[in-house]
Amino acid sequence: RSSPSYGDSSLSEAQTRNTDKPTARMGELKQAQNAMKKMVEARLAKESNLVTTRASAETQPLGRIMPAFFDTVSAMLARSPSSRILPHDVQRFLVAHERFLNKSKLENLAFSESIELWTTDRLTRLGVAHTVENLIRKAVPKIDQDIAVAEKCIHLCEDFMLVSKFCRELESIKVETANHQSGLLLLMSSSGPCESMDFRAFEDKGVTLLLNQYQTENAMKLQISSSRETLEMRTILYEPESRLGF
Repeated sequence: RSSPSYGDSSLSEAQTRNTDKPTARMGELKQAQNAMKKMVEARLAKESNLVTTRASAETQPLGRIMPAFFDTVSAMLARSPSSRILPHDVQRFLVAHERFLNKSKLENLAFSESIELWTTDRLTRLGVAHTVENLIRKAVPKIDQDIAVAEKCIHLCEDFMLVSKFCRELESIKVETANHQSGLLLLMSSSGPCESMDFRAFEDKGVTLLLNQYQTENAMKLQISSSRETLEMRTILYEPESRLGF
């Protein structure tokens, strides 16, 4: 009577071994796909030159709020002589991250493609883990074909990233584009702890500068929220009919 149970047990073990093989192969396949994705991203970043370290007649400086951010942080540090952060630390950060936007690379690209190109180019070179997803299901030509929209949003993404990187132990960035009833939506989230009270205060100032710089003329509406682990930005891009100017 006991022999059938041995047979069942043996069959079960064989089935388990056979089941493990496809699972292992799936894991290997996923690793290979991720490695290929990183290789493609690195190649695209190398070839695109959307963001460059050299100024030229065809480029414009990124980091629009950074000079004001430097002044604000320096003033705060002057009032806190006991801080472990020094003004030249901020200056070194700005110099190390000075970049320029090659606007000509945005020609003939849809809005979502421009954001994806910035994400791939900038964050791959910077070594920041990232994901970018295009959830736009219905085209909005008046935004897609307006280079000024993409240009302004790339400046916004750059400033948001720099504030995040300076104030947090940046682990990853997630970027999404999607439809919105008033136009399009740009979502950006930085993950990484912001533990120090000093850096939380700096981040608050950086958020204020972001809102003052980019939430103008009813062209876009920003909402930014922060927690100890994340900094999140939600940006509505209005269609031309509802803008006052851009």
